[in-house]
Order: sequence, then structure tokens, then C-alpha cells
Amino acid sequence: MSRRGTVLLIIAVGILVGALVALRASTPTNTPENVVSSGCFIPYSSSLDGHPLFKNPDGSEVYNTPCGYVIKRGDSAYIINASKAFFFDWGFIAVGNTTTKRTVPIVLYQIDANSVVNISVRSVTSDVSVKVLTGCTYDGKQLWIMEFDPYLWSYSDARRNRVTNGTAYPELLFTQANGYLYLLAYQTSSSDVQDFRTYAPNDYFYIIGENGTVEKFDLGGSTVPIRNTFLVSNGSYVLMGFEKPQLDGSPRSGYVMILNGTEVLFRRSFQMNDPTCLCHVIPGWGRIDEKGCAVFGLYTGEGRYCNGEFTYVANSTG
Repeated sequence: MSRRGTVLLIIAVGILVGALVALRASTPTNTPENVVSSGCFIPYSSSLDGHPLFKNPDGSEVYNTPCGYVIKRGDSAYIINASKAFFFDWGFIAVGNTTTKRTVPIVLYQIDANSVVNISVRSVTSDVSVKVLTGCTYDGKQLWIMEFDPYLWSYSDARRNRVTNGTAYPELLFTQANGYLYLLAYQTSSSDVQDFRTYAPNDYFYIIGENGTVEKFDLGGSTVPIRNTFLVSNGSYVLMGFEKPQLDGSPRSGYVMILNGTEVLFRRSFQMNDPTCLCHVIPGWGRIDEKGCAVFGLYTGEGRYCNGEFTYVANSTG
């Protein structure tokens, strides 16, 4: 690497770490998103009006207030420490964010004055925002914690004296059914340099219950982030899908899973120009009925799954 490129790299990493420290210092510490790591809920002193959303077998009641979800137990009330929550017979799963010091990957994309590209991955320790899932009982006992770290990226171009830094946070997509929370966790990237995604961790699909992760499906990595994601449920059956594009933005493949509880009923990868199914890839929608029959969009028609059989219906006939 040229001396100029080395200087740009040092400046880039310094700016990135400095920005993250500034973000940490300016982030309020009393918001629901940032107290998730302190426990399941905190005392709530405001009055509760109206009727509860539901009543639990232990007698506690759950209210939806402008400040968030509140659990009332006897004469006491507690607000759940999260921006989002999912409720089950055994308790609830809170979803929030916390800022913490963490060692995370940083992807360095460098172009020197001679247009030579060098891409490397290192580790850096800094304050970052982490997405957190916490499993709790209705009496406030913390059962487990799942955390989803970001990765950092830095782009430097010595030809244009350009340095850009950023943080790529994983996207989390949820639905619930059969007493489980289903989670599609996938990596993102800079909109300017999509192929940072190549060097990030894999994408995963989780089934989560009272004791934490029940099933974890490794969906692999990709050159650029997946898109057109969907995760839907009718309360019993679950339909998940996404598309993997190519670096130039054109479609490459699609993927669909159908589940009932923890049982996988159907899973298939749809490749472009697959001779067994001229259905191409997923454009980002799907629905499933109470019998587990699913319909999902394909670029030239629809994919239909019912009673163990997959059928492709082209636009001209469907």
C-alpha cells in the first residue's frame, strides 16, 4: 500500500471510532431502548386507563400505553424495557437496543493512487449499538438474552481523496405462531458499496421459545444484502422468503421456507432459469392460510404450495 493510502486508512479508522464515541456520549440513557440490558421491566407510576390487552394465568395483566407495554401485578405496575415485545403463555420476548463496548469486524475497502483495490477485515473495539432480545417471565425473571452486533466499514479512495465510514446494522424481521417467535436476521451494507456484505457474517433464521433458540437455520452469505424479504404467519403456519440479488442489482436466486411449529414443511431455492421451474426468483410478498397453503410472488407468476405439492402458475395463466 502507498504511504498516501496508509494515511487515508488511519484517518478513516480514526474518524469512524471518534464518531461512534460521540454517538455513545449523545445517546440518552433513560429511554426504553437503552435500558433493556438492566432487566425485564422497571416500575411504572402513571395511571392505567381502559381495559388490558389480556390477562395471564398468574393474574397479571398487560396494557398497551403510549409509553409502551405495561404489566400490572396486584397493586404494582411495570413497564417493559423495550421498543417492541411479543407475548406468550410462558412470558414475553422484549426487543430493544443497548450501547456497549464490543469487539466487532471492520471491513476496509481501499483504492490507492494507482487504482489498486485492497479489501481486508480486521477487528476493532468500540462503543456500538447492539440489538437485543430478552426472554422474560411475567414476574420479571430474565430467562435469556440474544444479541445481534453490527459490523463497521471504511471506504477510502486515494485518487479522489475520499474517505467514508459507517456502521451496518443487521435487520430483524419477526412473526409469531405456535408459541414461538420466528426471526429472520440478515446483514445490511452501505448503499454506495454493496459488496461490503461479502465480508460480513451469514444470515440466519431462528425459531425462539421459552428457553431461547430452538432452531437456527444458516442461510449463508451473499455478495450483496438480500432483499424483498417477507415473514408472515396465520397463527399456525409460517412463510418466509427473500431474494439474493447480484452485485449489479439483477436477480440471482430466491429462497422460501414453510413451517408448522418447528417442522419444516417446504424449503426451496429458486435459481434464475432453472429448467425444472421457469419461475425465477422472489419479488417480496407471500401469504399463507389456515390450512398451511401458501402463495408467494415470483417474477413471472406465482408459486403455490399446498398439501405437500408445489405448483408454479405463470402470469398468463394465473
